[in-house]
Amino acid sequence: MNTKILFITLLVICFASCIPSLHPIFTEKNRTVDDRIIGDWLSADSHDFDFDLSIDSDDVVKPNHEKIKSLVKNSMLDNSEEVRYRFERSSTLTYEKTDLRNIKNRSKVTINSQRKSFPKKSLIDAGFQITNSEEDPYYILTYSEIENDELITDIMIVNLTQIGNGLYMDFQNHEQFKKPSRFQTNLIPAHTFAKVEFQDNQLKIRSFDSDYIEGLIKSRKVRLKHEVVNETIILTASTEDLRSFILKYGDDDKLFLDSDYLKSL
Repeated sequence: MNTKILFITLLVICFASCIPSLHPIFTEKNRTVDDRIIGDWLSADSHDFDFDLSIDSDDVVKPNHEKIKSLVKNSMLDNSEEVRYRFERSSTLTYEKTDLRNIKNRSKVTINSQRKSFPKKSLIDAGFQITNSEEDPYYILTYSEIENDELITDIMIVNLTQIGNGLYMDFQNHEQFKKPSRFQTNLIPAHTFAKVEFQDNQLKIRSFDSDYIEGLIKSRKVRLKHEVVNETIILTASTEDLRSFILKYGDDDKLFLDSDYLKSL
């Protein structure tokens, strides 16, 4: 197998325990949207989590440590178990700027996978304005938690798809929030998955149990193409095969870890 897989990009949020997959569980035809997930969600036992989530791509690539310290200091978080999710509908934004010396001369930039609530700071600072916004058929997740007095933030692309009676999330890294690197071509984006349920004004996110899937594979109860790298299983099965597996086992509680119970702000 290509050794580049050794550098596969894994999620560092709560879904890191999932087995990573090279392929998604959705296609353009079976991708769906459910805007009930839009908004800010806290872990159900949270009391308060009031720091700002307006983190720009510049803050991720070149962190402003003083800003992060201020966010942590001013938060009311009283334990490290509290997490915050913000789901937004991804948008394709068009930025335009008029040359004051020649009103007919306009600069135009169109970028997809944007958070409309936080326009691209570098363009706004350069005098651009948003002149058009079109919704994309997927979401952007800003995940935040405080661990050891450090603010941990991940920004992900989230696609939804229906498989059988279940609604599932497909997580992948947001390319625009990835730190630039000389060895960037060695990073292969991975997908991880979770089942999502809406219940009594709560959002339940049930990530897949990697140990259970690994057991099914090793006992040959399921045939999912995979590779083992440094004792870690990485799925290489096709989208069709992944969907067939989820369709068969999606009602088996053993397939999932304990849910993240989230309450809406």
